[in-house]
Amino acid sequence: MSTMTHGPLFIDQLRSHGGSSRPALVDPDVAGQFADRLRQARQGDSKASITTLFPWQARLAIIELFEVAREGGAEIRILTGCASDWVYNDAVQKKFEAALEAGCHVRVLVWNDKLGSSSHWLLRLADRWPEALEVQLTETRQRGEDVPHFFLVGSQAYRYESPHPYLNEVEVDDFTPELKSMVCFWPKDSAGDDDDKIHQLDESFERLWAAAPFEVIDPQD
Repeated sequence: MSTMTHGPLFIDQLRSHGGSSRPALVDPDVAGQFADRLRQARQGDSKASITTLFPWQARLAIIELFEVAREGGAEIRILTGCASDWVYNDAVQKKFEAALEAGCHVRVLVWNDKLGSSSHWLLRLADRWPEALEVQLTETRQRGEDVPHFFLVGSQAYRYESPHPYLNEVEVDDFTPELKSMVCFWPKDSAGDDDDKIHQLDESFERLWAAAPFEVIDPQD
C-alpha cells in the first residue's frame, strides 16, 4: 500500500511565514489549505502521514481525528498533559461532543497533578456524558515532560506528539508554542491493525490507564 506524506518542507514554509514579524493568527487561506490536506488524508485510499507543528494545525488535526471516530464509532484514547482549551477550543469541543453523540467511547488520561481552569471544559463534558467519557488524572507531574502525548482512534488514526515541558506560563497564539507531531490515517478498509506504532500506543495507554493514579516518588527517598 502506498503512503502519502506531507512533512518538513511545508512546515518550514509555515515557520518562516512573515519572517520575524510572524502574525499571531494564521491566515484563513493557509488554514483552509491545510484543513483540505488533512481531509484528503482522512478520506484517501492509502496510508497518509502529515507533520504538524503549530497550535492551529493541532486543532485542525484533532478535528479530523474526531471525524474518523464519529464515522466509524471507534474508541478514542487520549494521553495529554492538560487538555487545555487553547488547543481544544470551541470548534474542537463541538467535534468532541459530536463523537460522543455518535456513540464513541472516549478515555482521557491527563498526566498532571490537577486540572487547571483551562481544562474545566473536559469535566463539564464528562458530567454530561458520564457513560461515554472517562477522565483520569495521574495525580503527579513526575516524568510528565518525558512522555509523548497522543490521540489514538481505534486502529484507524493517531496523532503522536513529541515530548515537551509543561506549558503553564507560555505565550499562546496560533503559532506559539510549537508542538511537533505526526498525524497518521489509514483507509477505512485497511486499518492499521498490523502497524507497530498503533500497537505501541495501544499497549502504552492501557498500561498507564490501569496504573493511574500513579504512586508519587519522593526523589530524596
